Amino acid sequence: MDVTYLSDLERGKWNPSLAMIVDLARGLSVHPSELLIGLQVDQADATGTEDPILPERKRGGH
Repeated sequence: MDVTYLSDLERGKWNPSLAMIVDLARGLSVHPSELLIGLQVDQADATGTEDPILPERKRGGH
């Protein structure tokens, strides 16, 4: 994994794909669910046009 991409993930510039979460967990020798503990997700706003979960971040992987 590229160090720059990892840094961007840490700073919230990108949202990791599920495959990336699994790869990170394997590298850390933890279950992928442990990387999601404490994560809060907002309820989807059916009337809004912006991304209802993380509007300030770009979606997708590297």
